[in-house]
Formats: sequence, structure tokens, C-alpha cells
Amino acid sequence: MPTAIEAGVAGYEVVQWNAFFVPARTPRVIVIKLSAAIGKVLAQPEMRERLAGEGAEVAGGPAERLSAFVAADYAKWGKVIREAKLHAD
Repeated sequence: MPTAIEAGVAGYEVVQWNAFFVPARTPRVIVIKLSAAIGKVLAQPEMRERLAGEGAEVAGGPAERLSAFVAADYAKWGKVIREAKLHAD
């Protein structure tokens, strides 16, 4: 089966990603502590190797980076949904 690009669909990119989220009003100090703890786990060579073995690219980082990523992904897929006139049943 050809890839999307091989099939002539230019600019096609879909990325599956995972993240940890907390409720919107979680105190900043808790968000920072959780982010640091998760970062320590993701920095462990064994964890990086395990995730890489599953085809994952480890990103990690501050909550602001995730917020920017989610906003961009939301905008991208929102446009696709609107243009395709997709609706949930």
C-alpha cells in the first residue's frame, strides 16, 4: 500500500501523540512539579530506548510547549473538520 505522499497527497501529515493533562485550574506549582517528574522519567535511557523501540519520539518539556502544540493541532484539525463538513453523530 502506498504512503499518502506516494499516492499523490502532498503536504499530508498525521502525528499520533500522547501527553499528560491536569484540570484547568491546577496550581502552577503542581504543574511544574509534575512536568519535572515526568521529564526525569522521560530522560532515563531505558525509557527513551523503550519508547524509541515502539516508534515514539520523546519530546517532553514545559507545559507551555504542550499548550502551544495542542493549540496548533486543534487549529489544524478544526480547519480539516470544517472544510470537510464533518459532524459527530
